[in-house]
Amino acid sequence: MPSYKITKVSTQEPRVWDNPKGGKIYYIKVAVDGWEKPIEVGKKSPDALKVGDELHGTITATEYPNDKFKADPPAFSGGGKSNYVPRDDDAIRAQWAIGQAIQFHIHHPKEDGTMSLDIIEPYAIELYAMVERVKGSNTQTDKQNEEPRYEDPGF
Repeated sequence: MPSYKITKVSTQEPRVWDNPKGGKIYYIKVAVDGWEKPIEVGKKSPDALKVGDELHGTITATEYPNDKFKADPPAFSGGGKSNYVPRDDDAIRAQWAIGQAIQFHIHHPKEDGTMSLDIIEPYAIELYAMVERVKGSNTQTDKQNEEPRYEDPGF
């Protein structure tokens, strides 16, 4: 993913595009290190870019006075929209099992009311193992061999 450092931001008013889905996009002209012509960068705010900021994306040369810039999608930050991040299904199942074990213990506490990892861990391990057993038996082949659960209406 190429990166460009802004060396100059135009004082000219940005070109504005009214997005039919709502909001405005401001196309700000900037100069960047390592590129001859100015580029236009679309932002939601007219003063979003400053000298020294880094742009991550691709510049496409055009026959016009300004070249085009397409930003790379933002890196995963834990919330909102993000790039595709490969899921670690085992970690997701383990987190679920731990959460369920804690909930189980909260609703069915030991007589003395204590909670510790030593108490929760066996529940989490058993829940995780249960999910793995169910996952192993829930294959596409099993679903294809199931008997239909309804009468065909004949449409």
